[in-house]
Amino acid sequence: MKKTIFAILIYIFVLLAVPYTITMAMTGIIGDTSHVIPYDGRIILLNNEKTTENIDYSEYLIGYVARNLISFDETVFDYPEFIKLNCIVANTVLATEFPDQSVISDDFLKEHYISNEDLKTLWGEQYSVRMDLIKSAISETYNQVISYENNPVKPYYHFISNGMTRTYEDGAAPYLKIADTNMDLEEKGFLSVSTYTSQDFISLIENNIPNSGLGTEDVLKEHFQIVNRDASGYVTKLQIGNVLMSGDDFMNLFSLNSPSFTITFQDDDLKIITKGVGHGYGISLSYALRLAKQEKTCNEILAYFYENVEIKNYRE
Repeated sequence: MKKTIFAILIYIFVLLAVPYTITMAMTGIIGDTSHVIPYDGRIILLNNEKTTENIDYSEYLIGYVARNLISFDETVFDYPEFIKLNCIVANTVLATEFPDQSVISDDFLKEHYISNEDLKTLWGEQYSVRMDLIKSAISETYNQVISYENNPVKPYYHFISNGMTRTYEDGAAPYLKIADTNMDLEEKGFLSVSTYTSQDFISLIENNIPNSGLGTEDVLKEHFQIVNRDASGYVTKLQIGNVLMSGDDFMNLFSLNSPSFTITFQDDDLKIITKGVGHGYGISLSYALRLAKQEKTCNEILAYFYENVEIKNYRE
């Protein structure tokens, strides 16, 4: 009897141990392998205030994708094609920003990442379910990048457009196209208003642009104007006194949400009314989510914003 029980125990052990051993040998991962993300070999260095954290590239992708997804409400997890889109964008960003580097370290990385610990706090009981959805999408899109003429593109994207996406007028990124994204006008946060007294505005300009020549309110009203917009309505050039400035530089100087803005004077106040969130190039993530809700596939969504591109495997 004891021999029989012992033989049964050995048999059970073998049944459990063999799959375990094979899994460890092939993947280095214990447990459920339905959403296995391969070990990449590249290491991300995240420099925090107190420590430097070393994580695998694949683990970093999870934090990158999650960082984008938390900008939307919880229903975003009902649309796997949108999650996959963000995974492919993340792959492409790292392929173009840091090509063929085994160790990657940059401030850019920290800005586009949310830690696993923060996600646990943020998502609470939904953490495991949402993490599985992200891992599944990363597994399905692993190594896939957006390619133009057989090279990874710079995958421009933003959160809310001004109602149209934009392209470079000099043809610098020929895969970008102007897309109608008029439904972005309904997005929360689409419109923002910044108000300054004329004197506060002049002081800020003079502190950052010493040769502007704006000195008084009369000069401000006469020599502060938008000079040029691109075909999608984004400001490309404006005059501030004696200085010509790009719309992007002005956006950064005044911490605006977008370079799509108008300027109005009302009594002694100056108002800057901004449309959209982000630079406006490439994919509007808000509109992309709308397309996913219309049951568009990841590839169909990309084709809406980019042209003559394809999804290809990278670093094979």
